[in-house]
Amino acid sequence: MALLSCFPANSDENLDVDEETEINVDLREVIVPSEMNSQQSVQAARNCRLRFLLAADIGAEQPEPATRTLLQGLVPKDEPYIVHTSIHYTNCLVPRLDLIIDSPYYWGIMDRYEAEALLDNKPEGTFLLRDSAQSEYLFSVSFRRYKRTLHARIEQKNHRFSFDFSDPSIYSANTITTLIAYYKDPNKCLFFEPQLSIALPRNFVFPLQHLCRARIASLTTYDNVEKLNLPILLKSFIKEYHYKHPVKTVNYTPDTDLLHAYTLSSFEPTTAGTNNAPD
Repeated sequence: MALLSCFPANSDENLDVDEETEINVDLREVIVPSEMNSQQSVQAARNCRLRFLLAADIGAEQPEPATRTLLQGLVPKDEPYIVHTSIHYTNCLVPRLDLIIDSPYYWGIMDRYEAEALLDNKPEGTFLLRDSAQSEYLFSVSFRRYKRTLHARIEQKNHRFSFDFSDPSIYSANTITTLIAYYKDPNKCLFFEPQLSIALPRNFVFPLQHLCRARIASLTTYDNVEKLNLPILLKSFIKEYHYKHPVKTVNYTPDTDLLHAYTLSSFEPTTAGTNNAPD
């Protein structure tokens, strides 16, 4: 005889319980102890207790269907997580540095305050090119627009130069002088871009060593400078105008240390653009 109408009475077989199956106990169907012997009562009690324990364990281990769906979307299966990422860079010399130093609008080392003093009360579109005061950038332009002096840093990405790589529609060039020449035409300048129509001519001559450095740097590469038969200090002087280009990223995981390495075609651009903040 069975204690519960939904359970077999005398067997431990078929004890698997589906977590979605409701277990209803109707006390009216429970056989009173007087109608069964002691062995049947003990066996029925054991079966009932075991089934309730199994149902409780399954319910605790398995989350609700909605919860399972959420967890499956948040926790990837069999995917090692990254604990550290390192980026490898190569150094590159600024292309055609000789054309930059030959340009009358290039003033070399200068901060924004000196540039603002030189451009004060100048016509719209008057500009100069100078070395950027921030180590993340090589050059900046200072220019007159909207009756004030503004400044824009020149970004570098994938061996090209632009005023804003975050917007793919913004013009970029493979040399600094080509970039400057593009913004000479006011019709090509959007309202937030530099207008570089009138060059402010430099009123001094660069030293001979700067001219020689620019010429040598334009004819060789950063790595090949070390092969030149020159003193160490002079080699460092030639390599001064360079930028870092990312070539590879390496992701490390706790299990294998090294997950994979691959060559990158592009990186996220740095945040820069036309503004009036110190650089």
